[in-house]
Formats: sequence, structure tokens, C-alpha cells
Amino acid sequence: AGDTVYLLPGTYDPPSITKAGTQHSPILIRGRGNGAKPVLAGLHLACARHVHFENLHMEGPVQLDATVADIELRRCLVRSISDEPTVSVAGSARIRLDRVTVIQEGSGAALSISGNARNVSVTNSILQATDGPALDVGMLADPTALFAEYNNYVTRGLALARVPVNETPTDVATISALSEHIAPNRYSIAEDPLFSVDAGAPPDAIRPDSPCVSASGQAAPVGSGEVWSVPPDHVILTDDEDYPGAPGLRQLTDTSASLTWWTPYTSSATWRRTSAWWDSYPILSTIRWKRQGDASVYETFSHGDLYHRVTLHDLEPGATYTYEIVIPSRPRRATIYEIQTGTYDPPKFWPSEDLILSHGTFTTPLAFDPGPGRIYYVAPDGAGVGTPESPTNLTVASDLVRAGDTVVCLDGVYREAFTPAVTGTASHPIRLKAQNIGGVCLDGSGYTRPSGVQLIWMRHVEIDGLIFTRSADKAAYRAGSLVGQCLLIESQDIAIRNSVFSGVGSYGSAIVLRHAGNLDIVNNVFFCHPYAVVSKRITGDIHIDRNTWYASTISTFGIDKRDSPWDVSITNNLFMGQSASKITGGAPMVTGRPFDHSNANAYFFAGDHEPRYIGYGVTLEESQAAGGGLAAVRVEGDATRDHDSIEPTRNDVMLPKDAHAINANWPPTDYVVWDGQRLRENHALGLFRVDVREGTLIPTLEMFVPVGADGSNPLDGLGLDGADIGARVPVTP
Repeated sequence: AGDTVYLLPGTYDPPSITKAGTQHSPILIRGRGNGAKPVLAGLHLACARHVHFENLHMEGPVQLDATVADIELRRCLVRSISDEPTVSVAGSARIRLDRVTVIQEGSGAALSISGNARNVSVTNSILQATDGPALDVGMLADPTALFAEYNNYVTRGLALARVPVNETPTDVATISALSEHIAPNRYSIAEDPLFSVDAGAPPDAIRPDSPCVSASGQAAPVGSGEVWSVPPDHVILTDDEDYPGAPGLRQLTDTSASLTWWTPYTSSATWRRTSAWWDSYPILSTIRWKRQGDASVYETFSHGDLYHRVTLHDLEPGATYTYEIVIPSRPRRATIYEIQTGTYDPPKFWPSEDLILSHGTFTTPLAFDPGPGRIYYVAPDGAGVGTPESPTNLTVASDLVRAGDTVVCLDGVYREAFTPAVTGTASHPIRLKAQNIGGVCLDGSGYTRPSGVQLIWMRHVEIDGLIFTRSADKAAYRAGSLVGQCLLIESQDIAIRNSVFSGVGSYGSAIVLRHAGNLDIVNNVFFCHPYAVVSKRITGDIHIDRNTWYASTISTFGIDKRDSPWDVSITNNLFMGQSASKITGGAPMVTGRPFDHSNANAYFFAGDHEPRYIGYGVTLEESQAAGGGLAAVRVEGDATRDHDSIEPTRNDVMLPKDAHAINANWPPTDYVVWDGQRLRENHALGLFRVDVREGTLIPTLEMFVPVGADGSNPLDGLGLDGADIGARVPVTP
């Protein structure tokens, strides 16, 4: 027990293990190094306990019988050609497969679990069969004995899996059908893993464009193999017949040019820094451009890994421009907040000199008139042409939409992101809206998708009536990646209205801004974010009006103006509660930084919410000396600093239960009240968080509109010029 055996590269007979490890001192058998995996000619275990296998290639079936328990396979490739399963778990207990690739090249199943097997876990793995099912649990006595998530199930046969239906093995062809019989079976896919066929690549290596590259719970690769990179000298461009001689050009206005391109071999998944979320990522491709006849050359960065979308702004009408699409030999560093001055040390296969992939020329029109805007209707499973009767999906609409167009989301839960390829204009904005406010949810694919809306180099885009839930956690996500439920990079003139942002279940922000400005954030709800809105180096005014900020887990804002001349105004907002640990830790409820204008807001503090620290540049000590609350932030003679704001009472901020919940029995009480206690000590709010985290409850605006003792909203008409304070359900014509 407790011994480790390292295997050097080579081929070995199946091991004969007659001794058992213990829970705290297992027997470890590992492949040494990061090169070719040592090869075992199959594996048949009987009477083995607490044995772990890691970084091995098993060429032949793996058989675990009912006498086996507490066996783990990690980062192992198992391959066979047989009518028997490649991996068989027959009555075994406490078996774990993690980051395993199982390939069946015969007619058998890739993985079979049968009999009285119990406590079997299969995660972050690829199960691929040829003629048989990827997963066979048709003879498993208790289907709940299997825990599976973040897997890729693949077969060329008719049956993706075999499941027990009324104790009869039954073939199913889809992930959803599999999940009906095996629970939990979460966050999995059924797509070609795209194993690399390049010379020298290990048999389990995947291509950079594989769907498995970032399919795990932490957006890392699934399966046992590495991402196999080749020199990034290939580019895929769209040649639009409207723009001859301008590869990649998607839209041309009088003052802007939008381009997109693919570089299928530039993934940095295996060599970028992964130490922390605030670390940098590499800028892998850029556009260098200039006006014809001028000496000045400009460079615009793409923030993509494989897919790139860039818009060149502030062009001169009627002028001719030339451009080059480049892969830099020394990629610049960037973080979620800014472009840094340093460069990355690229891998050995990276070009030693700047690589020009393509070049082109275009002339801007003297005026831009795209004609009547088109309307695209989308649905979560849309595969049509974009009409109400035949909706398309959000991914396709992102590529089709042009300036002046509107994307209308039909009711449903979407596991996609809106990432438009082109910009809007002042007279022809791009709109993304819910057909029914409260009926459209952009779900972060179970905390794996970093954004619901991602706008890069965009201008004049409107977001209206959406719900954002369960997005990726920046603390667990790959370092330096772009994470935010609504992510705005180098973007201007954006409006976000009538939406709900839920931060439950992840450590991330609702709206992340980098070099963004001219924003209207109006009539939204933000719920349980550590910082709901964060930014550095804003490039235009930010107007935040009539929103409700509910139960922040640290503070509400992390907006850093960096001495910019732009205004940040906070008016007619309801700030309601804060995590108890941050209250006692001295974090301000709103922000530690001074803003330009703050007035007619409502700040709710529970009776035990001390020291009632709002912030706005006032230190905790200064706030306490002034008595806390509004008294601490009001400055004599400053008419804009919360002179018309209020501190409502507990009875003013009771929130009604939702009449449109998926779970109609939630909550057991009629109201949810933030009482200043820890969330787990607040029964109603705790249940609310659990249901939102699990996806059984979609949070809508109705849930966050205060109701007074007489049934009316006590904050109606108390804002500037008679405006309401806090978010409301908008009245539609």
C-alpha cells in the first residue's frame, strides 16, 4: 500500500496485482513524462482494491469484475477491436474514470457498466464506438449508480447508448434521450472529437478545432490526449461577392469595416498561462491597415483564439484603405481588462517572423444606407430560415445580422451566445430582444460558457429583455480568458435594458467592460454577483438608471475610471443587501471608488447590517465617523451626491414570490427578504439560490419588484422628476 510504480515508454504485459492499497495510501501505476504513454496489453483486475492508473495507453480491453473496488483511471487511453466492450465494469464498486479516452474499433461498446455496479463516476472523457454504443448501461441494475458529466459520446452506429427501459436494454440515439434514463448525465456532447492525424501525433491527441478542446467543467480539454498543434499558417476567409478584392470583409459602412477570419491552428489552449483568472492571454492575430497614400499604419487586435472578428472604426467616407491579416511572431499579452506592453514566449512551432495570411483593399462609401432592417427569429433548437414559423438559432443569427437588423428570441432556454460579426451604426443599430420579456434565458451551458452576449469592436447594439444565468466561473476558468455574462471589449454606444443577470453558482460579473463607454444600463436586475459591473479605462459616459442590485456578494461596482474625463452616473437605483461576510469585512455595499453623479437611489440596510457602509470614495473609517449610510456619502454643497436618496425600511423591500417559476411550488413563503444574515441562514433566499443554481427556476423581473404592506410599490415615483426607483416590469404596447 502506498507504493508508486513509474513505467517508462514501452510495451508491457498486463500487470498482476495481488495486493491492495488503502483509501489514504493507494497503489499508483503511472506513465512517466509527457511524451508517448507506456502501453499495457490490456488489463484484467480481480480482487483488487485502491489501485490508481494514470497516463497509460492500454491496447486491449479493460475488465473490472464484481470483486474489484476503488479503482481509478486518469488520463488513460484504452483501445480495442472486439465485439466485447473496450472497458467493462461488471458489478464493481467505486470506480472512477476521469479524462479517459475509450476507443472501440469493433462492434462492441466503448464502455459497459452492468450488474450491481455502484458509485461509478465517468467525467471529462471521450467514449467512441464504431458499430456499437458509446455507453452501454442496459444491464445496470441501478441506473443511479452512474454519475457522468462533461463527456463526449460518439458512435458511427445507430445507437449512441443502451439504457434500461422497464428493465429492458433499449437503444437511444441522442444525449437528451440518454439523460432521461441516466441521471445525472450533465453537460455532455455528442460530436466528432477530431483526433489529430498529423505525423507524430499520439493516437489520443485532438486537433485545435476539436469540440473537446474546452468541453470540461473548467474549459480544459476532455479525453486523455493533448491538443496537437501545427504551424499556424492556414486561414479561412469569407469572400463576399459584394466586396471583391477584400477577403474577410463582412460589412462596409461610410465609417467602418467589419472583417472575420478563422485560423484553425492557433489555439493557445496548451501553452497560454493558466495560473489565475487575472493573468494574460496572447493576441494571436491582428489587422494592420492604413489609408492609401498615407504613411501611418494602424494595428487592430483580435481577441479570438481560432475565430477572429474585428471592426475598423472612424474611417473617412469615400477613402481607400489597404490591410493585412497577420499572425505576429511575438504575440502581445492581454488581460480581461487591458492590452499589456509585454509579449508571450510562443511555442516552438510558432512562426519566427510575422506571418501575413492575407491582404486586401476596400473603399468606404460616401454614405451608408442598408435599406429596411431585417428581422431574424431564433429559438433554442432553431434550424430554419429565421421566420417566426421557421426560426434559426442564435449562433447563425450572430453571423447573419447586419446594421439595422433585429434578432428576436422566442421563448426558451438558450445555450448559445450572441456574438455579432459586424457593428451597428447610429442610424442603424443592431437589436437583440426577447419576444416576451421574462421568457428568454441565456444559460451558460451549466457554468461552461463564458458569455451570453459578447461584443468586441462593436458600436450601436441594443440588448433588451433577456435573462442571464449560470455562466462560467472566472476563478475556475482558464487564466486570462474573457469571462462576463455580457462582455464588452472596445465597444461603444451599447444599451442594456429590461434584463436579469444572475450570479448564483459562479464567481463572475454580469457586465465586464474593457475600453468601453457610452453605455445605458437601464431597468435591469443584478443578483448575487461579487461585482456586478466591472471595468477599467472607460472610453465614454456610463448611465446607470432604475436598476435593482440584490444581495451583492462583495460590492456592486468595480468601475475604475483611471482619471478619464467621462461621467459615471448612478440614479434611481435600489441597492438591496450584501453578503454578511463582506459586511463584517468592511467592503462597501456599492463601490469604493468615487463616481461623478449619484442621486435619488434607495439603499436598504437590514437591522443588523452594520456599519451601513455605502462607499463612493468615502473610507470605512470616515463613514463610521459620520454615522454610516447616506449621512456618510452626502457632501455639503454637492447637489448631485445622493441628496434625494432614501434608506427604505424592511417592510418597503419585501419581494413577491414568482408566478412564472418553472417550479410552481417555490417558494414555501410568500416573500423573500434579505435580512442581513448569511444566505444559508435565510430559508427563503437560500432556496431561491439553490433553484436558480440548479436551473429549475428562471429569475424574472417580477421577483424583484418590491411590494409594500398595502400591495403597492412604495418606491414608485420617488426618483428624479417622479421616476420610479429600482427595476420594473416594462409595460408593452
